[in-house]
Amino acid sequence: MQAMFTLTPAESKRLIGKGVAALPEIQHAQKNGYLLVGRGSTNAYILEELLGKKIKKEGYTAGQGI
Repeated sequence: MQAMFTLTPAESKRLIGKGVAALPEIQHAQKNGYLLVGRGSTNAYILEELLGKKIKKEGYTAGQGI
């Protein structure tokens, strides 16, 4: 059996955020070192997963907004 599904951009970024936050390397750095999160809309979702709380994602977009 096969299935196909489509994710919205926000759902895709949330899924990436959950996956990155669950990586053993990230967990180790979070507990024993430093984590630096660069700007970018997907990175904002990763940061939310790491912090366990909502943030203002518009402050993390890369590039210039009009």
